[in-house]
Amino acid sequence: MAGANGYAGMTAVNLLARHPRAELCQLTSRSYSGKPFHDVFPLLELAGEFQDELDVSRLDVIFSCLPHNVGAATAAAWLGAGVRVIDMSADFRLRDASQYPVWYRQDHPAPGLLEEAVFGLPELHERELRKARLVAVPGCYSTAATLALAPAAAKGLIGSDIVVDAKSGVSGAGRSPGLGVHFSEINESVGAYAIAGHRHLPEVTQELGRLAGGGRVQVTFVPHLIPMTRGILATCYFDLAGSPAELEDAYREFYAGQPFTKVVAQSPTTKLASHSNLCLINVAAQGRKAVVTAALDNLLKGASGQGVECFNIAFGFDRSTGLGGPMQWP
Repeated sequence: MAGANGYAGMTAVNLLARHPRAELCQLTSRSYSGKPFHDVFPLLELAGEFQDELDVSRLDVIFSCLPHNVGAATAAAWLGAGVRVIDMSADFRLRDASQYPVWYRQDHPAPGLLEEAVFGLPELHERELRKARLVAVPGCYSTAATLALAPAAAKGLIGSDIVVDAKSGVSGAGRSPGLGVHFSEINESVGAYAIAGHRHLPEVTQELGRLAGGGRVQVTFVPHLIPMTRGILATCYFDLAGSPAELEDAYREFYAGQPFTKVVAQSPTTKLASHSNLCLINVAAQGRKAVVTAALDNLLKGASGQGVECFNIAFGFDRSTGLGGPMQWP
């Protein structure tokens, strides 16, 4: 694993260390280089020390939890060595290279790999994931919003522009310290941010547009930071092109048999999905306005749990392997 010291990396380590079909043999971290694994993961029986770089000759798959635009520069070499890559950053999520300067303020370092990358949302791309060499695990917000809207988009039940109001726990901002995530700043306070446009928005429009037959889907997305550690609640509004019963049926049919995305009878809370790989979705309406809510754990279904799902699919394991029960924070 490359970059095992952030929240996504640490969560992935905890999942894979307990996975019956995975062996964690290398972990990299520049800040922990040379330190034994048990200094960072005292509850796991892991022997070894953190390294600066990976020795790819000994690996079948790399979980890349490096910062945006860092892993992309080395992904081609990893793939060339015959290693599969499950990338947790935003480096390969967007298929259009011209979007990276817009949203990430720099050109993509490996645009030739974008066409090969598979968007790692198993509910939408399980077939492609079975043969994927390069998986782009979607962002936490885009996972929640896309799963909340996918059945309606696929069935043509969205009759207007979409508004997504999303709220996230502070761990979604990452592990690096910053004024905006200090306890005294975030405690007892809620605020919107990135109103001009959040980086996860183009992931949502990309996937919804594909489901809608290639048409343009207009989404207004406003995220909020909530004084809790983990969890996302996305509330999605659109004019309903159909009846509430048709909408409910569309969601239950679309997610029938899915192990982790469940349609529930009441609007879910983030605590119901906390420490699990579940996305819980409720479908409702106020008159002709559809109101769809989705709750998930941003570190699991919104990040590392979904990465392990993709790993399971790519290597032919059951999707639930290593993800069956509640996940305990290290």
